[in-house]
Parts: sequence; C-alpha cells; structure tokens
Amino acid sequence: MKLNSKGMTLTEVIAALIILSIVMIFLFNILSDLRYEDYLSLSRNEDSINRANLINIIENDFISKDLYRVSSCEDGNNICLLLDFKKSNQKKLIVAETFVAYGSENALEKWDLQNGKYDLQGFSYCLKTSSYDENLSDLTNMQYSEYFFLRIKVPVIDIIDNGRKADLDLTYMNKSINHQFPYSISVRGSTYTCV
Repeated sequence: MKLNSKGMTLTEVIAALIILSIVMIFLFNILSDLRYEDYLSLSRNEDSINRANLINIIENDFISKDLYRVSSCEDGNNICLLLDFKKSNQKKLIVAETFVAYGSENALEKWDLQNGKYDLQGFSYCLKTSSYDENLSDLTNMQYSEYFFLRIKVPVIDIIDNGRKADLDLTYMNKSINHQFPYSISVRGSTYTCV
C-alpha cells in the first residue's frame, strides 16, 4: 500500500517557521530604522522652521523698531544680550545650549533646538563702521559710507549634516547716526569683537 506524500513533515514546518522568523526580524529592523529616520527628519524640519521664524522676528524688530544699542546681561552660563530699541521697550535675547529665548523681560518666547546644540563658545559679535574698519572689501565699500554692519552669530554643533544651515545668524545694517553699538561686547566672561 502506498502512502499519500502530499503533506508536510514536521521538519519542513519548523524550517518554514525559522525562515519566516528571520524575514520578520529583518522587516522589523527596517521599519524601526525608517521610523527613527522619520523622527530625525521631522525634528530637523522643526528646527529649520523655528530658526527661520526666530531670525525673522528678531531682524524685523531690528528694522521696524530701530535697534540702537546692544549690551550684555547676566543669565548663568547662557549668552544674554539686552537690545534697546528707539520705537519699543528693551528686549532680551538668551541663547542656551538647547534653546533660544527672546522678548521683553516678562514675556520671553522660547524656541527649543531638538537636533544638536548651540556652541556658546563659538559666539561671535562684530560691528563694522566707516570709522572703525577701513578695509571692508567684503561689505561693498562701506568705508566711504555712513552705514554700519552688525552681526551676532551662534553656531550649532553636534548636528547630523543635512545640508541645511542651522546657526543662529543675526545681521543688521543701518545708518550710523544716533546708534550706540559697542565695538566689543563681554559675554560669559569673554570679550568678543570683529576678528
């Protein structure tokens, strides 16, 4: 009598389960990696949007409220600047390793940095005017004008290079009349000036 050999043996079933388990583990790892990449992409996008929004708000204040003085203030180990405007109350700019806060003393708005951290040692402050620097080749011959150029920059470090600019880089250019900007500023125990 002949046996029906159309069924599967126990060995074949176990081998199929092992192969299926290996494929499932592989797929789980791929989905986990994709989920992490999606999280990184979303946090980078949020950081880019926050950076653009923050720079837009501050530079609009510089222009519309006529920034005329910058001075330093104390805020622990953070960078702290007081910004005086002709057409508004004084505002404070605080940069910590993981966030930036900006606004009036009692109404600071905070922007968190989710990817990387601000390099507080890399902070730079630069004021160039016609009376300060005669060699302004990078600034379209400002040496013969009545304008000044102010730049405040805090770089971002420990960030995966994604081709996007992440530094907090504030610039302001205006006429030199009735503005009281220092050529150097002391922040966190160090003095910064144009290099």
